[in-house]
Amino acid sequence: MVFGPDDPERVLAGMEGQLIYSEDGGQNWEIVLQPENYSYFLDMKASLQNHNTVYAVGTDGGTGRGNIIVYISEDFGLNWRDVTYSGQEGKDYAARDLGLLTQSGQEAMYVATNDGVFLFSP
Repeated sequence: MVFGPDDPERVLAGMEGQLIYSEDGGQNWEIVLQPENYSYFLDMKASLQNHNTVYAVGTDGGTGRGNIIVYISEDFGLNWRDVTYSGQEGKDYAARDLGLLTQSGQEAMYVATNDGVFLFSP
């Protein structure tokens, strides 16, 4: 879950196959992302530099193995784009965790998988 930077009533939550959003602290929810490729969202973080930017990570095909997909929203979950990492040909990955770090003024994203940790540059 990620809470709004200026309003804790705004909440984003990752679910099995979808991301949901609430403006009233969780009383009511709406689906803001339901990818066609069915991603199980395993972690989500707000940017350290811009709290309206949110990153979510998953693996296509659910919790099994496939391509790693990083979903990015720059308006706290209202709109999303994705970046797919397919890695080595013929090898499947399972995303497990997401970490953010600021290095030399740039944000770096680390994604832990079943086959090591990968660095993404948002």
